[in-house]
Amino acid sequence: MKSSKSQEFDAIQGLLLGIDIEKRGYNFYTEAARLTDDPRGRAMFQRLAQDEVRHLAWLTGHKESLEKTGNWKDIELTGEALSLGGRVFPKTAGPRSGAKPKTRELEALRRGMQAEKDSMTFYRELESKITDPSGRTTFHALADEEEKHYLLLQAEHDYLSQSGFYFNMPEFSLEGLD
Repeated sequence: MKSSKSQEFDAIQGLLLGIDIEKRGYNFYTEAARLTDDPRGRAMFQRLAQDEVRHLAWLTGHKESLEKTGNWKDIELTGEALSLGGRVFPKTAGPRSGAKPKTRELEALRRGMQAEKDSMTFYRELESKITDPSGRTTFHALADEEEKHYLLLQAEHDYLSQSGFYFNMPEFSLEGLD
């Protein structure tokens, strides 16, 4: 059985990895916004970058509380969210390689979707390993936020790629047309 000290160490290690993920997420979405010519896409990436800053502050608050008091801080996520640490977010959204703006944005969306999926998996794994109810709630809420980010990115990807879907729903139906 682990001592509370080793559980605290595990929680802090998890928080440190989460902090790294959120920093990378901020950098990725900031760069994606810079490379996106479409105003709607740029605004979405900027919003996601702001969400990552909010997540970073939340994780940092928990880490500081655990270090000082040994307890999880009661923090609620505010605002609305429309071994993985180094692999979750790519370093940049992609170089300016002469690709069409839409192609750059689609690639950034694909990479962001994978990163959000990986983040979600990481936070759900931490949730299952933490015994403290406040800690479990923390990682559960973060996983839910990452899922919302994934769905938002997927909807934008579907829109730009003209897949016929928006938020996993067909944009039109041919049923009933004879």
